[in-house]
Amino acid sequence: MGRPGIMIYFDILEPVQVLTNAERGQLLTAMLEYGKEGKEPAFTGRLALAWGFVRPKIDVDGERYDTVVEKRKYAGFCRSLSR
Repeated sequence: MGRPGIMIYFDILEPVQVLTNAERGQLLTAMLEYGKEGKEPAFTGRLALAWGFVRPKIDVDGERYDTVVEKRKYAGFCRSLSR
């Protein structure tokens, strides 16, 4: 099972405010697809600029999530050995 979702941070609000509502919808869909499937959007213009702020946050959160999952697996393994 993969990650349950993505985090959306307040500091992307400023770059997103210059987008139209339709572009915001495209960005949100791209964020969810990238977080779930790793599918990189082919944005240009303002969307590409906004994506440049969003993608690194999704990547860092994904790495952090994977680290937590591995630590929990290891802790479970250690508990099973001690029994």
